[in-house]
Amino acid sequence: MPHLHSPHPSRRGLSAMGVATLLAVFAVVIVITISSLRGIAIQENESHVQALLEALGKSWSSEVHAAPPESLKQLAESDASLERELNDSRWSGENLFRHGYLVKLVETSEGPTFVAWPSSHPNTGTRSFTWSPETGLQELETPKGPFSGLEHAPKLGD
Repeated sequence: MPHLHSPHPSRRGLSAMGVATLLAVFAVVIVITISSLRGIAIQENESHVQALLEALGKSWSSEVHAAPPESLKQLAESDASLERELNDSRWSGENLFRHGYLVKLVETSEGPTFVAWPSSHPNTGTRSFTWSPETGLQELETPKGPFSGLEHAPKLGD
């Protein structure tokens, strides 16, 4: 039986265009994945700081303290129930740093207010929050641009 040969040799593998297409698709997938992960991380930071503010507020309003604490640090050190929220935080002066957010206690006309804002907007978070006994947890409006780090901290009660 005669062996038939195709007039065109068969190709194996991908052409240069095929390789370029696969690389482009791979690059798009990577960019979308990284962007999605960044968004998820920011949402996590924001939800963690909201939970922290709620816990601080609950502690502030509780009967645990013989007298109202004079500082955020004193509050954190005097209530063991805050340990879960504070286990991976650190102090930066009078400010508490946790999951990309700075938290401070300020005295306002409405009384003590906890304020939280991103340490590096928009890398660690995009929204800022307050908690006070009068209003509970609220998102803080940013009329003059984003709050970010110590140099662009919210000015409440000053």
